[in-house]
Amino acid sequence: MLDSVWNLFQQGQISSNQAKTESATSLAASATSGVASLQGQIDTLVLANQAMWEILSKQLGVSEEDLVKKMNEIDLRDGKMDGKVSTQRETATNCTECGHKIGRRRPNCYWCGAKLEGGSPFAR
Repeated sequence: MLDSVWNLFQQGQISSNQAKTESATSLAASATSGVASLQGQIDTLVLANQAMWEILSKQLGVSEEDLVKKMNEIDLRDGKMDGKVSTQRETATNCTECGHKIGRRRPNCYWCGAKLEGGSPFAR
């Protein structure tokens, strides 16, 4: 009798661990997919930045020194030289359609989809 209870307990543990394994596998696959998507976006941004840099340097005569100086200036706007643009100062606005708070960088409302005036990825 005790052996039967023990076997049932072990089967329960095994089933629980199998479910956890399947869940972890699913999460890992999702994370891998997300990373691949982000890498594609980064590759596109790098390409766009390279194209813009070549246009600026060729057509306007902007030097690499000018570019680095401006990058450092922008980096220091939040008070620390860390190679990042701070998003701490991003303020929210209210959607004119539904009233929910939405970040200024959003071109449209998360909640209702309304187009937001002045939505820009470069808004500060």
